[in-house]
Amino acid sequence: MNFQEVIHTWIDLIFKPKEVIAKKNEEMTKNPKLSFWEYIALPLIFIYVLLIALMLIQQSNFSVSSLIGLIFVFILIFIVICFSLVMFGGVLFVISKLLGGRGKFANILFLLTLMLPFILTTTALGSLVRPDIFGTVGSLLIMIAGIVFLIYSYYLVFLIVRESQKLSTPKALGIMVVLFIINILLTVFKF
Repeated sequence: MNFQEVIHTWIDLIFKPKEVIAKKNEEMTKNPKLSFWEYIALPLIFIYVLLIALMLIQQSNFSVSSLIGLIFVFILIFIVICFSLVMFGGVLFVISKLLGGRGKFANILFLLTLMLPFILTTTALGSLVRPDIFGTVGSLLIMIAGIVFLIYSYYLVFLIVRESQKLSTPKALGIMVVLFIINILLTVFKF
């Protein structure tokens, strides 16, 4: 698969998510050696370019040492994203198995990589809520856009869990409720 196919997959994921997730889950089941890296590489390149742009905006004098720091941050972000995907996929997989899920861990992990652009966009929008730069109305609009992306991301996770683990809709919704509760607990207790 080439990068152009990856981008088309992401675009199709916006307009026909059920079909894309079902198709990719079937492809993963037939060929478990599909490349995760193609779905991880493009978002990471995007992060890298975004970090360079942010650094140039925040510093008037861009130096070699700041570029080395930026490369270190890029590598760190790559490690964190990979670790987070595996951990999140693991939590979803364990909860799914407890509720009778019959899918494989690799399927859920692969399908989660499809969501990276949505996760990164939500994160980027959250970091752009700056009334000192965009004003109150601009920041409010950015925050609303971030919430829309977050809700859509939850919907994608629901579809991924239901399809990859072959669960009924009520069981997949139950997993989403458990995830929401875990998310609230982590936020409240600041883990």
